[in-house]
Amino acid sequence: MIDVIFKKDREIKELKKENERLHKKIIELAEKNHYGDGYYKVVAKAQYGKVYSSIDAYGESRVDYTINEWASAPEWLLKSDHHLMCFNVLYEAKLFALNNGGYLFKCEIEERVQLPEFCNYDRLAEGTISQEPFGYYPEGTIAVKRLKLIGKEINYRI
Repeated sequence: MIDVIFKKDREIKELKKENERLHKKIIELAEKNHYGDGYYKVVAKAQYGKVYSSIDAYGESRVDYTINEWASAPEWLLKSDHHLMCFNVLYEAKLFALNNGGYLFKCEIEERVQLPEFCNYDRLAEGTISQEPFGYYPEGTIAVKRLKLIGKEINYRI
């Protein structure tokens, strides 16, 4: 009888350990789904689905992206320390893509830089920089000197 009790006690301890391991794994997966494991770019499709452009940048500030090729901001923006934007939080990138009808890609970056003051997108499209006192970047936005889209489009269901 005592052997049966000790056996059950061991089984309970093993089940508790397995439960803790699984709980830790669930948290790890949830965090990865939220934070991701890299950098992310939301783009709009352009020319026949082979080239992508920034979702918010158009006109003079437009940047075209091709899968696996490095891109950087237009020269006139670089002179004013305005660079490309991407996300370092997967969940925020998914929300931005969902709210703006964009396509989400993982990306590689070169040299993270300070995020500039928020600018009016219409003025950027016209080729001028105009800070907006009430504007803000989405949570998780970072600025980088160069980036390239890698892999396939990410499904951004939340």
